[in-house]
Amino acid sequence: MQTLKNSDEKVFYESHMDTKLNCIYSTWLGYVNLNSVKSGCLVGLDLIKETNCPYIINDNTDLIGPWQQANEWIQEFWMPKAIEAGLRYMAHVTSPDIFGKLSAKDLEKKAAGIFTMRLFSTKEQASEWIRECQEKDSETEMGRE
Repeated sequence: MQTLKNSDEKVFYESHMDTKLNCIYSTWLGYVNLNSVKSGCLVGLDLIKETNCPYIINDNTDLIGPWQQANEWIQEFWMPKAIEAGLRYMAHVTSPDIFGKLSAKDLEKKAAGIFTMRLFSTKEQASEWIRECQEKDSETEMGRE
């Protein structure tokens, strides 16, 4: 488990490989700013590189406030590197906070045509979609054999 803390020693980001679901699971907590979003994204990118995992659940359930100021950086810097490292699908669990939802919708638009990203309101919905993506990929792989 990778954990990042802010200057007040409060955790704002955690990421780990969920071996049960076979995907990377990232959690964002509290308020974030541009620098903290970049820091968390880079830790997540390292995990994608280490695992070569094409699936990620990005959980913003406990995130408060907007983070849209980071979306251009995510699109221009992080997305190409994440795809190069093997990312293909991102299930994004939105924050109940309206500003967080708007930030997520903006990022979903920026991801269009780059990789597959879907927004969900619950962790369960996100997990189910990841399972469906894995099944689809598995069927595709079996068809190639």
